[in-house]
Amino acid sequence: MAFVPQNNVVKRVADDIVSVTESEVHPQMWPELNSYSYAKKYGQDGARQQSFRIYSSDEMPMTYFVSAMPNGTTTGVFRQHSLRFNSSVLCNQAIRSDFPSKCPGVRPFEAALNIPDFLNVSVCVPGEFGVLPWTLTRSRQDITEEMYFDVMVSPSLGFNESDRKNFTLHCQANTTRGFFELGNYRNGYAPGPLLDKWPSMDELTRDFNDMLRFKNNRPPGETEYVPDYPSFGQDHVFWAHGKSLDPYGTDSLNVSGPLMTSAIAIFGNESFFHIAASSNGSSAAAARDEICRQGNIPFARYSYNMFGKMPDYCNKTLDEDSTSSRTLARLMNGWLWYWNDTKNARELLKASIFLASHETLAQTVDETYSQGSRTIYTAPGATIIKPDVSTTGIVIISTLIALQVLGLSYVVWYIGRVPIWTSALDAFAVARIGSNIGLQNLAPIGRADHDLQKLSRMDGLVGTVTDSRNGDGIVGLGLGAPGVVTRDLAKRE
Repeated sequence: MAFVPQNNVVKRVADDIVSVTESEVHPQMWPELNSYSYAKKYGQDGARQQSFRIYSSDEMPMTYFVSAMPNGTTTGVFRQHSLRFNSSVLCNQAIRSDFPSKCPGVRPFEAALNIPDFLNVSVCVPGEFGVLPWTLTRSRQDITEEMYFDVMVSPSLGFNESDRKNFTLHCQANTTRGFFELGNYRNGYAPGPLLDKWPSMDELTRDFNDMLRFKNNRPPGETEYVPDYPSFGQDHVFWAHGKSLDPYGTDSLNVSGPLMTSAIAIFGNESFFHIAASSNGSSAAAARDEICRQGNIPFARYSYNMFGKMPDYCNKTLDEDSTSSRTLARLMNGWLWYWNDTKNARELLKASIFLASHETLAQTVDETYSQGSRTIYTAPGATIIKPDVSTTGIVIISTLIALQVLGLSYVVWYIGRVPIWTSALDAFAVARIGSNIGLQNLAPIGRADHDLQKLSRMDGLVGTVTDSRNGDGIVGLGLGAPGVVTRDLAKRE
């Protein structure tokens, strides 16, 4: 942004203010968070929140900001930030002695229109044009700009006194630059507030998805310098191919603050004001004709209550036969008259400042989108239906599981308590069973039906065979034997 050419932005703003209207919808206009409730209360929601009209009402203290991202942009499950500008303007009537005798600043913007015997206009914007007023930080920044505007109309102009206004205006614009979190799943898809402080690298890595290009996909630091064209190691290498034609030697200047940019667009070298200021007595009629036929009069379509009579002024002056400077002075006075109202002046400057901020962002995006600009991603994510189990269901399922656990615990206990006749079903154990089966007089070879019948009648449980003639009464193990295998017997095995 620091290398955006001033003339590129000024030309765009100059074109914008000619056609802008108070009801025009601006996609990059975002209402501040405190403005949503007022808009809903007065039925000014939806696209109406993206026009200047509802913000000009004193009944609704609503404010807005501008971002490169269209209003309503959301990023789904990602969390990302976007740059924003917001400005406020205050205009007050001043006395003529308040107008600076010398416009202060390193390179202030000055404009003057002097039509002898009829009209004298002076404009002063202190400071330095051609220099970006913002420093290299992603945290919040605030700047203040001023403009002085002095108009003197001679009674010899011929209008009624109510149509001739001598006035001096002092306007102050406060502009804030910073970042905000775009709407996403985590914040309820509502844009976040202006950040006073850019998050730390740990926060960005842990909680957000802001990633730089050509920087190994890592987040940007608070004061990290990111070239517009990192693959070339330069910033403004391509700006020379995209600059506007400039016969005034200002093509090397960078974009200024929004009020300074607005003043240059309204009163600068390529404005209708400059056409009038560059004329003299012999060329005044030609200047008047050029202004009216080109139709490049700022804010001529903004509101009928302000400049609705400008077409009439042009038609009247074009029909006059006079070749004097009076017709040009009358035309310019018809436009200047509306600036006497401080509310009008405030609204017009707010509109032009919004357009200047928007065009500054747009120029930055247009020139760097393929290289150094940070890409904003969105991902809707996947919806997973969470099971909804009632308390009763949970109690029943828990009870059944508890009963199963108790049953299994009992089986384990029982297995551990009841003795077994062999510790392993090895060849020795199989031989024991076989010796017992051998007592059934089975056929030595072949498979006879009567042998199968004998085996089917045998009990498969292993028990002890007792004999009272033996000392302990136990003579061996047998299938289906009635004796119980005791622990002492199991220990012998």
